[in-house]
Amino acid sequence: MDAGLLWTAGGTLAGCFALGLTSWQLRLQIRERRPGRTSGESEQRALPGPATVPVLAPVRSLPAEIRGRQEQLRELVGLAEKPVGRVVVLAGLGGIGKSTIAAALAERVQAGIRRHVWWVSAAEPGSLIAGMLAVARVLGASVAEQEAIASGTPQAPDALWAVLEREKHRWLLVIDNADAPQALAVPGAPAGSTSVADGTGWLRVPRTGLVVVTTRQVDAATWGRGVLMRRVERLGPADAGRILRDLAPHGGTEEEAASLGERLGGLPLALHLAGSYLGSDFALTRRFADYQRALDGSPQSMDLLTPDPDLSGDARSTVMYTWETSLDALARYGVPQARTLLRLLSCFGAATPIPDDLLQVGLLARLLPAEAATPTEQVIWLEQGMRGLIRLGLVSRLPVSSEDGDDRALILHPVVADVSRAHLAADRRAGRQVAGAIGSTAADLITEALAKLEQDRPSDWPAFRLLAPHFRALLNTTADSLGPRDLTRIARSAGTLTDYYEWSGPAALGEEVARAALAAVSRLPAGDQEVLGLRYWLGRSLSLQGRWQEADTGLRLLHAAQVEHLGAEARDTLRTEGELARIVADLGRYPEAGAALRSVLAAQERTLGARHPDTLDTYHALGRVAARRKRWDEAEAMFRTACDGRAAVFGIDHPATLASRNRLAWTVGQQGRRQEAEAELRTILGIRRALFGDEHHDTLATRERLGWVVALDGRLPEAEEELGAVVSARTRLLGADYLGTLNATVLLAQVIARRGRPAEARAMLDGVHQRQVRLFGADHPHTRETYELIGGLG
Repeated sequence: MDAGLLWTAGGTLAGCFALGLTSWQLRLQIRERRPGRTSGESEQRALPGPATVPVLAPVRSLPAEIRGRQEQLRELVGLAEKPVGRVVVLAGLGGIGKSTIAAALAERVQAGIRRHVWWVSAAEPGSLIAGMLAVARVLGASVAEQEAIASGTPQAPDALWAVLEREKHRWLLVIDNADAPQALAVPGAPAGSTSVADGTGWLRVPRTGLVVVTTRQVDAATWGRGVLMRRVERLGPADAGRILRDLAPHGGTEEEAASLGERLGGLPLALHLAGSYLGSDFALTRRFADYQRALDGSPQSMDLLTPDPDLSGDARSTVMYTWETSLDALARYGVPQARTLLRLLSCFGAATPIPDDLLQVGLLARLLPAEAATPTEQVIWLEQGMRGLIRLGLVSRLPVSSEDGDDRALILHPVVADVSRAHLAADRRAGRQVAGAIGSTAADLITEALAKLEQDRPSDWPAFRLLAPHFRALLNTTADSLGPRDLTRIARSAGTLTDYYEWSGPAALGEEVARAALAAVSRLPAGDQEVLGLRYWLGRSLSLQGRWQEADTGLRLLHAAQVEHLGAEARDTLRTEGELARIVADLGRYPEAGAALRSVLAAQERTLGARHPDTLDTYHALGRVAARRKRWDEAEAMFRTACDGRAAVFGIDHPATLASRNRLAWTVGQQGRRQEAEAELRTILGIRRALFGDEHHDTLATRERLGWVVALDGRLPEAEEELGAVVSARTRLLGADYLGTLNATVLLAQVIARRGRPAEARAMLDGVHQRQVRLFGADHPHTRETYELIGGLG
C-alpha cells in the first residue's frame, strides 16, 4: 500500500478511448442478446423506463349515486380535508364494495380539493412496486430514488416515503386489494422478522396525506397503531333495492327490488351483476320477482369452490348464480365466447390491469369456432365477447397512463376471478377439452408477449411491469395443467423475466419468479435445457443479492447437470462455469477465480469466438479479478479487450461498453495516467448524469472512481466531497451493508486520514470492519485490507 492508500499507480491508455466519446445515444438493439453481467457489476444496470401502470382512480366506472355508504364517505372526505395525515383501513368480505367507496372518495377529493390522488393495486407484489414507482415519478423523484423503489429491497419503502414527505400539498393514496397485508411490510426482509403493523414498510402514517387501504383482513391487530379501522358491511334491503332499480329501472316495485336485494345478501357485487343483467338486452327475464324465483329454485352448487371464510356457502352460491345467469344470457344471444373469454382472463392476475393487446387474435386459434375463419371474423368474435362481459359488469376496462395516452386495460374483480378459476379447475377434473385449450392459450399469450420484449431495453420495461403480475398468476392458476410444450415456454419466459428483474433492480423478485417457475415446471425432465437455464437465473439472482454461498451451491449442482446433459463446452455450461468463477472472486479466492475464468475463456474463444458477448463478459470478469489482485497491467489489458469488443459488437455507448470503459479508466488512473483517466471518467460521468441522474447506480460507480483518481492526484478536499456524496447516497438508497457502500466508505476514510483527521477515519474503518466480518468473514480479502488500514493509523 502507498502511504495508506489502498491501490497504487502506473500505465498507459489507448484503444477504447480512441473510438470517439463526444455524444450519447443509448443503443440497446444488440445483435444476439445482451451480455451477462458479473456479480456486483452495478454500473451495467439501466434506468427503468416510463411507468405505464395506471395509478388513476377508477372513477369512470362509478354509479351515479353510491347507495348506503354516505356516512362512511362523509367521514373519509372529512379526513381528507384535514391537514393531519391518517391511515384508514376499509375492511370487509370480497364483493362488499370497499373499492367502490375508495373510488368515490377519490372522485370527491379530485373534484373538491387541490391535491394528488393515486390508486395502487396491492393484489400482487409486482403491481404494488410498479404503482409506488409511478407515484414517485409523478412527484419528481430522482432517478436514484426511483431505482431504489423499483429494487424491491428493504430500503425501497424508505425511498418512497422520502418522496411523499417532501410533497407540500396534501394527497390521497389508495392501496387497493391488500388482502395479504404482509405484502405491505418491509420487502425482502426474512419471513416473520417484520409485519405491516411495524409501520416500517410500504404502509406508514403520513404527515400531510391520507392513505386508504382496502382489504378482506378485518383483524385490527394486523394493521397496528395509528390506523383507523372501518368495517364495510352488507347493504340493507332498501339500499340494495335502490341499486337494483338504478340498474334496471323497469324491473318491478321498490318492495320487489328490496326483496331481491335481501335475497342477494346485500352484496354490492352480486347486486351490480344481477342489476346489469336485468337492465340489459340479453335478459331472459327483466323482472326482479322472476329473477328471485329463479334464484330460489336454482340447483347451482358451489361445491367446486375452495371454501372462503368471507362468505357462507349460501352466499357464495348466490354470488355465482348472478354471473352464470349473465353468461347464459350472452350465450343465448349469440355470444357464447363470453364464458370462454372470462375463464381465459381468470388465468391472469385479478384486480391487476390486463393490457388489451395481450389478447392477440392470432393466438386464440384453439378457442375460435370453425365459422370464425377470416381475420376479420376472428376480431369480431373477440370484440363481441369482450363487449358482452363489459356490458354485464363481469369485466371492467380502464385507461392505462402511457406516452400516447391511447392504451386500455381490462380488470377482473377478485371474486369473479376466483369463481371463474374454480369453474376452470372443475372442467379440467371433468376432462373437458376446452379447459386444456384455455390454459394452453393463456400460456401462449403471456409467453409470446414476453418473447417480444428485450430485458436490457428500458423502453420495454413498462411492458414487463404490466405483464409480470400476470405471468406470476399463471404459475399459480394454470401451470399445473399444462403439457410439456407449454411448460418449456413457461421456463424460458421465467428466465427472461428473472433477467429483466436483474436489469431493473429488484433481484429478490427475480428469485421469487425463478423459484415459483421451477416448481411449476417440475414435471419437465431434469435435463430440459430451459429448466437448466432457469436454474442458472435463480443462481444469478441469489448472487446479486450477495448470497454467494447459496448461489455457489446451487450453481455447482447445475454445472454438473449441464455437463451431463449438454456437454462440458456447451454455451450454457460455460456461462455457469464463468458465473461460479465470479462468485469465487466475490468470496475472495482470487487465484482460484482467475484460473477458472481463463479456462472458461479458452473454451469460449474456441467454441464461440473472440467477439461473442459471453467471451467479452469473461474478459471483463478477468479484468476485475486482476484489479482486485492489483495486477494493473493485466487488468488494463483485459478491460481494453472487453471494451474494444463490446464497442464493436454493441456500440461505444451501450451500457456494457460503458462498464468496461469505466473500469479501464479507473485501472489507468491506478497506473499514473491520472489526467487521461480523469478526462475519460468525467466524460462517462456526463453521459450517465444526463441519462440517469446524479445518484443512479451507474453514476455513483463513476463518481466513486473519479473521486479516487482525484485523491491519487493529491486534490484531497475535492476527493472527500465526491466520495462523501457517494457514501451518503448509497447508504440512503441501499443501506450501510451494501458492498458498494462499504467500499466507498473505505476510500473516504483514507482521504480523511490523509487530511489529518485520523480519529475520524479510524471510527469509519472500525464500523466497516465490523460489518465486513459479519457479512464476509474475518479472512475475506476486503476484511483483511480494512484491518491493515486500521493498523496503519496507529
